[in-house]
Amino acid sequence: MLKLININKTYDNKVKALKNINFELGKNQLAVIIGPSGCGKTTLLRTIAGLEKQDAGEIWIQDKLVNDLVPYKRDISFIFQDASLFNHMNVFHNIAYGNHGNMDNKQLKQRVEKIAKMLKIDNLLERYPSKLSGGQKQRVAIARAICKPSNLILMDEPFSNLDAQLKEDLLQEIKALQKELNLMIIYVTHDQKEAFALADKLIVMEDGYILQVDKPSNVYRHPINPFVARFFGDINIFEGYIEDDYLEFADNKIKLDKHFTSGQILFGIRPEDIKLDGNIELEDIQKEDRGNYYLFTAKINNLPINIKVNNDIKFNKIDFPAEKIIVWGKMLDESN
Repeated sequence: MLKLININKTYDNKVKALKNINFELGKNQLAVIIGPSGCGKTTLLRTIAGLEKQDAGEIWIQDKLVNDLVPYKRDISFIFQDASLFNHMNVFHNIAYGNHGNMDNKQLKQRVEKIAKMLKIDNLLERYPSKLSGGQKQRVAIARAICKPSNLILMDEPFSNLDAQLKEDLLQEIKALQKELNLMIIYVTHDQKEAFALADKLIVMEDGYILQVDKPSNVYRHPINPFVARFFGDINIFEGYIEDDYLEFADNKIKLDKHFTSGQILFGIRPEDIKLDGNIELEDIQKEDRGNYYLFTAKINNLPINIKVNNDIKFNKIDFPAEKIIVWGKMLDESN
């Protein structure tokens, strides 16, 4: 449905905003582009929409090359941070805007009312934007984008200005709408919680590059590098050495469950994955009550480590389960 091939974009000040971008998005999928500020998320979204022109590469939508098509001919809906409603139109006409000619008046009225009901704004159809709250305005903007039959809906941090509870409610509504109406959506955010709540597919960016494209659970459990690992939750990262399927670090040896090339590596383990027994001794153990869990900070041969535990218990030795260790090194072909 959507395919990007070797997309590159450089601005006049010689800043390379997009570097060899490649990914595909299938029908009825919701992809979230995520990364730190300035990594190229919004530039990529605007390039797909045709609001920015790439220097090189191809954009295909519905098996159609759209490189030279102006935005309105790409059959895309775009939702910005600002709801951008028409102040002289009521909610009904804001939602219906752009659909005249696509369906007759009866069909249009039915579609507007259906989508408004799904987004819990069916009682606001006669109101004007000046009489709406921020959350209501964003619901209207979402309804307008969904009401118009489009190949693709692009969302650029649409909920960044809303409070936490309202944002959570809207995220749930977007996910439900996407599944019920079989929509293809690309959503941009820098918020990890938003990304995990929405995404069928995560597209992780940094410095103009795509680092990893995968399901949220795989990005969390199998991050491609330490940057991705740190971006999605807490993680302990150490230097180690692998030899004969054993990981050696800080005078400890751990048998791995996969085969890696021998040599110096980086490895990580999530604080919640650490076992509270074993052969690894801890020093300088400190405890913090975080409400729904306890965070223990300690040292292993003077190396700092964090451990998350659900219950307040005493321990001074830990273990790293082999299946939970994330190794950034070259994996050997297990068939050999």
